[in-house]
Amino acid sequence: MPVLQITALKNELTSAKARWQPKENPQALLSDEQKRNLLGVVVDKAALTAAMAPARLAAAPAPAFAPAVDWRKPQRQSRHACQGPRKLRLVRIVL
Repeated sequence: MPVLQITALKNELTSAKARWQPKENPQALLSDEQKRNLLGVVVDKAALTAAMAPARLAAAPAPAFAPAVDWRKPQRQSRHACQGPRKLRLVRIVL
């Protein structure tokens, strides 16, 4: 990571009439290794490699439904709950 020169940045911002002034902070003075430690994570290269490797897939289990039936369309002979009630014809019987 390049080291930022605060004085050069301050001069550049002053000449550009910027509305803020840079200040040195404790983090800017740290080395790259110390800045990396501030991130709070320790990367385990072996675990990262294992997590990025493609997973081995087991054989797919047999389907628990009839694969030949297209379940998106209601079947004409079958009575599914999604079809709704059937219409009844009223027949008038004369005696």
